[in-house]
Amino acid sequence: MLPPRESERWRVLIRRLADTFGADAFEPHVTLLGRIAGRRRDVIGRARDWAASTAPLTVRPRAIACLDEYYRCLFVDLEKTPLLLAARRRAEALFGHCGGDYRPHLSLLYGNFSAAVRRRAAAEISEPFDSSFMLRGAAVVEMDAASMPAQWRTVASFSLPQPPPRDERRHCA
Repeated sequence: MLPPRESERWRVLIRRLADTFGADAFEPHVTLLGRIAGRRRDVIGRARDWAASTAPLTVRPRAIACLDEYYRCLFVDLEKTPLLLAARRRAEALFGHCGGDYRPHLSLLYGNFSAAVRRRAAAEISEPFDSSFMLRGAAVVEMDAASMPAQWRTVASFSLPQPPPRDERRHCA
């Protein structure tokens, strides 16, 4: 989950792009692990365990990118930092799920558009996107593969614990 100020900034852009290109709007997010199946209670418990062991994650945008994929039609490509990749591996281990190659990103537009339309959508972005921000929360979102983003439901959310101040980490017990 993005911090409130960053979330609002990206939400405005996502809605503007959705309106311009006749697509569905959605909440800004960075997917760590998708396609998790299981009983809701079990999934939420594992997500809670993951969140309790994960410090806030710094996310570094690299570039605006497009793919011929519905959920990555237009997105901000994010740097694969060691901490982000470690958080992904912990999530995969907790859920017993290997999600394959991970390309961290913040989607901006969903849809099946031609390459020309994707390029035009990318050209619509005038906002600066190169400043890093901190992910301080996580959420479990329930969705069906055939559902539209408006039908997705957040069923649980968690804060990521703050690491202790630097001077406290040096003391031995």
